Amino acid sequence: MLQDDAIEHMTLEKLETYERLSAKYMEDAQALLEKGDTVQAGEKLWGSVAEAVKATATKRSVNLRTHADIWNFILRLDREYPRKEFYTLFTIADHLHSNFYEDELPSEAVTKALSKLKELTVKLKEL
Repeated sequence: MLQDDAIEHMTLEKLETYERLSAKYMEDAQALLEKGDTVQAGEKLWGSVAEAVKATATKRSVNLRTHADIWNFILRLDREYPRKEFYTLFTIADHLHSNFYEDELPSEAVTKALSKLKELTVKLKEL
């Protein structure tokens, strides 16, 4: 019983950390966009989404460690809730993550991604 309580406490702490970081990275992304730093903003958006996915997985007692784990979990959610478009929205975040290394996206694309990825984080939190 005590061990179960300790595990539950650790899980709750992990969930709170993921949710806090997701919100922080989203705020950071907005500030970076206002400064015109689309590369860093895009990476913060990716981080915000990744943390939101991890929070959702934690609620389901699923531990995500790698990009592949995150992708597989998104695909699982997309199969469970096809109308929520998890796959489609997550591909935007993934492209922003790639853009961190390539700096190929126009600033308008990153700016448009912000609202779509806010939508994704809300959908994930609702699960």
